[in-house]
Amino acid sequence: MEGTLALSPRVKELADRYALRQPYWAAVGSGSGKIAADEIRIKLSELCYKSIATDFIEDKKHIDLSAEPLILVCANRTSPSTISDLVKEVAIFKAHRSTPLVVAAQGEDRFEPYSAGTIHVPIYDGSLDYLLATMVGHLFGYHAAESFDRQARELRLIRRGFVETQSRVSSPHEPDASEVDPGKLPTQLLQRAARMEELLADGGLDSGLRTGTAVQLSTLFQFILGRVSLDYFAREVRRLGDFADLDAAVISILTRAVNELARPIDAIKHQAKTVTVGVSRPGDERTRGVLWSRIEQLGLSPALVNRSHQRFLTAFEPLVARVLGVTLYRLGGLDAVGRPRKDSTIRVQKKV
Repeated sequence: MEGTLALSPRVKELADRYALRQPYWAAVGSGSGKIAADEIRIKLSELCYKSIATDFIEDKKHIDLSAEPLILVCANRTSPSTISDLVKEVAIFKAHRSTPLVVAAQGEDRFEPYSAGTIHVPIYDGSLDYLLATMVGHLFGYHAAESFDRQARELRLIRRGFVETQSRVSSPHEPDASEVDPGKLPTQLLQRAARMEELLADGGLDSGLRTGTAVQLSTLFQFILGRVSLDYFAREVRRLGDFADLDAAVISILTRAVNELARPIDAIKHQAKTVTVGVSRPGDERTRGVLWSRIEQLGLSPALVNRSHQRFLTAFEPLVARVLGVTLYRLGGLDAVGRPRKDSTIRVQKKV
């Protein structure tokens, strides 16, 4: 695992190169690699806010591959008898103009002619070998999310520069002074806009922006850089053309693009699972045993027992053969949130 974590720079390189350019992603694996693919799908969805398909490698060729050009292939633990078959599958991915990124074992170079990038993880012969491919997928999701958010930060800087410029040139004595005018924008802002416009035109934001947002953002950059007129910009963004309205249009377009690209990397705090761990339902059937029987003998409704206590009692039932006695106590004089005070009391109410 330490050796796999050391591959983070290589994974970052591939994430920076492909994550923002490929709108649709998939994860595939064979054997235990399918387990890794399923886990990778969850983490990529969490970190990158994208819907990720997952399949067995052998089944993927039966699907329209053109719909999912970025394919993470988990192939680090493959028997010698099947590795050549997986290489053929990756070759099919490439033939359909997909972008296969392969997780392979160290020394395995047969994927190289067909993969867009290969991550070679250490060789491990244990049954948990799929965890190494899973780690690579998690690293890819983290670096991809970071790449998305990096472009969102660039757009935030452009938006802030535009707002500061418009605020500086506005004057109550000149009603038209706040007009959107590329000539008033600072050189640094224009340079940022030029870089983002080039990235957008080159397909570098295809994975993060909706089509409508990308079109309007491109028109905005063209206007900021002085390549289209004010009237053309107003018509394309469907604004009336007054200066305040166009200022608002610029801010609105940039804000929408920022929101679509932003990827707060906090998913590690609330890791999702395909099946949520520890879920209990109000209708869960309780295991009948001596613990619940004693509670009912006290005249208590099971509904009055805290949910966490219900789960404990149900789980603990199989370990208890008998209960010699039970005492029900009543607490008095508690404060509003149920905590004891100096004058609080505890009395025996019933024994069984």
